[in-house]
This record gives sequence, C-alpha cells and structure tokens, in this order.
Amino acid sequence: MKRVRQTAALIIALMMALTVFPVSAAESSGLESAILSVKERVDIPMECTEFSSQTRSDDNITVYQTEWRTKEDSDTQKSCSVSITDKGDIISYSLYVERDDYSYSSDAKFAKLTAEEYTNIAKDWLFKVNPKWKSEMPSDKISCSELNIYGDTVSVTFERYINGLPFCGDTAYVQIDKENGTVTDMNANYTYADNIPSADKAISAEDAEKKFLEASPMEIRYTENEDNKAVLIYVPKNAYYQIDAFTGEKFDSFIYGFSGGGGSTGNAPTEAAADNALEKGGGLSEAELQNLAEVEGLMGIEQLRSVAESIKNTGIGDMEYVSCSYVLQNSYVVRNKNDEPQSYAAVLRYAPKNNKDNYYGGLYINLDAKSGELTRLYNNIYHKTDIEDEKPKVKYASAIQSAEDFIRNYGGGIIDSVKAPEGEPEEDSLYYYLDFQRYENDIPFSQNYASVCIDGKTGYIKSYYKNWDADMEFESPDGIISSQQAGESLMDKVGLNLSYQKKAGDSKTVPEIGMTYELNSGSTYYIGAKSGECTDYRGNIYKAEELRLPNDISGHYAEDRIKRLIENRALSLSGDTEGFRPDEYITVAEFSEMMDTVFGRRIAVWAGDIKESKVSDDSNTSREAAADIMASAAGFGEASKLKDIYVTGFEDEADIDADKLGAVAIIKGLGVMSGDENNYFNPKAFLTRADAAIMLYNYLAR
Repeated sequence: MKRVRQTAALIIALMMALTVFPVSAAESSGLESAILSVKERVDIPMECTEFSSQTRSDDNITVYQTEWRTKEDSDTQKSCSVSITDKGDIISYSLYVERDDYSYSSDAKFAKLTAEEYTNIAKDWLFKVNPKWKSEMPSDKISCSELNIYGDTVSVTFERYINGLPFCGDTAYVQIDKENGTVTDMNANYTYADNIPSADKAISAEDAEKKFLEASPMEIRYTENEDNKAVLIYVPKNAYYQIDAFTGEKFDSFIYGFSGGGGSTGNAPTEAAADNALEKGGGLSEAELQNLAEVEGLMGIEQLRSVAESIKNTGIGDMEYVSCSYVLQNSYVVRNKNDEPQSYAAVLRYAPKNNKDNYYGGLYINLDAKSGELTRLYNNIYHKTDIEDEKPKVKYASAIQSAEDFIRNYGGGIIDSVKAPEGEPEEDSLYYYLDFQRYENDIPFSQNYASVCIDGKTGYIKSYYKNWDADMEFESPDGIISSQQAGESLMDKVGLNLSYQKKAGDSKTVPEIGMTYELNSGSTYYIGAKSGECTDYRGNIYKAEELRLPNDISGHYAEDRIKRLIENRALSLSGDTEGFRPDEYITVAEFSEMMDTVFGRRIAVWAGDIKESKVSDDSNTSREAAADIMASAAGFGEASKLKDIYVTGFEDEADIDADKLGAVAIIKGLGVMSGDENNYFNPKAFLTRADAAIMLYNYLAR
C-alpha cells in the first residue's frame, strides 16, 4: 500500500509540474504574504503539514504556487495546491485525497444534487476566495455542465465580463465532487490590464459585418454527408477573422503573453495583509518558514539572465527576454535523510525581437536556480527560409511539376480532377508541402486530395498521401444562391460578437486591450448553398443542441423518472422521434439500446442465453429476461448462475426459470425490480418501455 501511495503521489505531482508556466523569482516577503493570504481564505487540511512552493512571473505579474501535503509515511495521502497572484487573486486550487481504488469507476449513478445546487456551491466557494470576482462574473454567465450518469465531478463555468462585454476570454472552472458536493479543483484565466477602452467609439455592427465579408467572403465547396454524397455549402474564407472594433481593420492578437498585463487592480497580499493575518492567528509553520529560507537562497532574475545571455552561439543576441520560471527539479520532492534543501531550476525563455520577420517558437535555457549551472537549452525557433547553411536548389515551379508528375504516374488517374495549390509561389524553400485538392464542377471538395512534400535541396518526394473516393456522387450546382446572399444569411442567422481581446503591442509580456468583432461562437458558420439555411459541416440543417422531452408522458406514472433519465443523458430521443411510447412492450433491441447508454456494452456480450435460444431482437422482453440481462450487465452474470443459493421470496418463484432465478434475486436485492401488490413477480409478463425506464432509474438511484 505504501508503494502504491508513492506511485500515485508521483503521478499527480508530475502532472502539476508540467502545468507550470514561465515566470519570475519571489521575494520572501511576497511569498510570505501569499502564504498567509491563502491560509486566510482557503481551508488547508490540518494533516497537510509538509509545504513547498514555486514561483513564476513576467514583467507584470507574479504567481506563487503553494502546496501543502501530508507526510510521505502517512496512512492516507492528501495534498492541497493553491496558486495566488501578487495582486491577491487565487487562480488555481486542487484538493487531492488518496483513494484505495485508483482505477476509474465506470459505475453509473445519478448526481446527488441538482444543477442549481452545484452552481450555488461553486458560486459560494469562488466568491469567498475571490470576493471582487462576483461583480465581474454575472449570474446569467455562470453555467453548470450537463448532469450525466458518468464521471465523478460536475463542472461549473464562470465567464468574466467588463462593461457588459466578454473580457479576453477570461473564465473560471470549478470542479465539484458529484457525490458529496466538495469543491475539488478550480482553474481560472484572469487578465490584468489598465486602460480598458470603452465601446462608445466602436464601429457599428452593420459596418463590422460589411468589413468582415469584404475580408472573408463566402466561398462555395463540396462536403460529404452521411449518405456518402457530396453536397454544396458556403463557408467564410476565414471564419476566425477578427475585426478591430475601432479601426475596422484586421485585429492582431497578442501572442506571447500568458496571464495578462500590468494592471494595478486587485487585492495584493501586502505585508500589511500578512501582519493582519498574523494577528488573526494564521502565522507560518516550520515547514513554510524553511521553504522561505530556501527560496531566499536562489539567484535573482537579473543574475540568471546575465548567465543565460553570456552563453555563446545561441543567437540570443538577436532575441529578447520573455520570462523566467522557478520550478522544482524533481516531479515529487521528498527530502533526503540529510534534510538537504529542495533543488530548484530556472527556465528562461527568449523570443526573436521582431516577430514580423516570420520567426516562430522560442529559445529555452534551463539553469540551476542556485548555482546558475546550465542544465538544458532548447531552441525551436524557425524561419521560412530555415537555416542559412542549407540552401534550397529546387524552385517552386519545379516542385509543382515534380508533384504533378508523381500524381500522374501513381495517383490512379486522379490528376485531371485535382488542382495545384493556389496563392503566391513558395520560392527557395527547404521543403515544399503541396496539397492538390479535388475539384468537381470547378468547385473544391476538400475531403479528397493528394498531398506531396518536395525536398527543396534534392527535389525528391518527401511525402505523399492520397485521400480519395472514386464513387462519390456530387450534387449539381444548378440553383445555388450567390456568395453575397450566403454572406447576408450568415450575418442574419449567426452574426458577429463584440468583446474585449488582448491586442498585439510593443511588449512581449504586457498586452494592450482592444475590442473585436468576430463570428458568434457556439453556432455554425456553414450556409446551405441552395437553402440559405445554417448547416453543419456535412450540409445538414443545423440544430442547436437542446434537451428534448417526450410529448407523450404527461401525467404518466413514470413521467418524473423518464424526465430525470433524459436530463441526465441516460435516455434520449433518437432522430426526429417526439414520443417515448411508454405503454408499449419493449423489444430486446430497444432494451439493448437502453442498456448500452448506461453500461456501454452491446447486449450480445452479456445475453448469450438469449442468442442461443434464437429469440429475435424484435421479440418482446419478459421481466425475468430483463432481470437476467441487467444482472449480467451490472457485473453479476457469473454469480447469478450459482445453483441452490438464491431465494427471491416471491409467491410465484417456482415459475421463474431456474437459470434466471439468481438474476431475479440479485436485481430484487439491488432494488431495481419488485413484485406486484400481491408479491407476484410475473416472470413471463412482458416489460413495457416505461417499466424498463423505471428499472434503469432504480439502478442509477440506488
């Protein structure tokens, strides 16, 4: 058991270590204030006496990542991890409690609470630890994930709004234990920024729509539907095009920032706050004080930069400093017998000074944060022309010709149905990645293509791939609407959304805040080329996902239970079906479909006796057969076949097939099925669809 706990703790800590973001060193007073502020607002389990911290920062924000955990030899491992900014906002929280069984439980059950109750738990918790967030996260922008019968947690999402508009995509996610209502995790994206512009000077939505369609006109193309036919749709040239709401031009998004800009808002855990917390009896434990001493011994950012920037032949002279992270060297730190301090690494990140030159990636230098020793260097920066000492010898026209010849010789006769890539030629490339798209009726069909990569140094084929359907049937383009009409339909039915966004500026770490118009998310941007209606990517009429309840269960004795099954996605209405037909007998096939939703297995896997007796899937399901199927599906198949140990207590027990007696007894014991008012089970009676639903309900509610 001790080795299992160590392994689990190692995995969890490794996952936490991989989520550390770039940042800076902490002054001990700042870390001390952060610790005290966390302890004042978050309930740390008393048994979590071990402590460690990590710090990350850039030019405008410092984040203190703190962790309290039980001793390594504790019977039950627990840990509580909290990240707090130097402006006083808690942006992440995780509570881990060791369980005896680490395997994922696939046992399906109803959620214990309603979506409203989970939402209220999340609101109370989040606004307790971050009180000022309440005014920025309106109630109508808080949503609970759909309740379902699987999973251990329920997620509640909070969206941040400033001046009535979405702000930089900022959100907070609170995870709640579905069984006991405890908050187990919280993660937030929270942008700090000054000089937030007003929407008063933004261009009108009508002007924005015109600008969008000018920059991203609707283009016609074929797409494959479920019947393996190619149908015609319109799609914006660039569905993700953003318009600057003030200039009407293309909006350049912030690239290198990760947590926000240098605003001064928030409640920083100052020394005064620390003194206040001390007066309230918070204080620092011996483990926390020891960690502060270790952090104080680390090199500062300027010292580390001096070391990193003196390393030769890295190209760092043409780069600028972006950030520094202090991270623990080991994924899970357990002090050695000599109680030596924990080992910290500093990860410094650099980027090209001028990203307009089409540079991508970054330079990462890892240093021992105490000694400054170089431990790792990783450069994934690349440029369109690649490295200078490898000159390409093949021109673009030759690469295209080589690719066409290759397709002609080996493409199985598709050369006359494809077109070479359009756009500016990519002259003097080390590698030419060429996609030859299929065209029918002079309209592109993106799902069929031949892809060829030409080595720019040798002219060889670097890669080749063909995706093709020779039997595809293509819809006629007769009667399609115009691109302009499709654009008008898109704006009328989908429209643009106005929101705050991070804007590219002179700084790599401090974003400016701008405003954009962009297509509304959560909908679709495909328009039927003949209908003018919104479609999905396969050309089907688009329908927003919504909960559909049957139209024939009002007043039925099983109404409430059928509704809850549907609300928890244990049942659903398929296709265009509107009714549930509660009083009709359920067939084996229909009962199988219900079982699949809950147990995730085909009925043939655990209903061998039915197959052997050659009962048709269209046959009605008897009550004893239903009990047998569910017992097997629930994992009691072998146990139910044990002889001479089961008693059901039903008056008609003698009428139950001997090989199903154990299943009936087990299902009765689980509270899934019972007898009638006279205690008769009626094993040969057929099961109605409503009674089948009640069986599922009883199983999930047990």
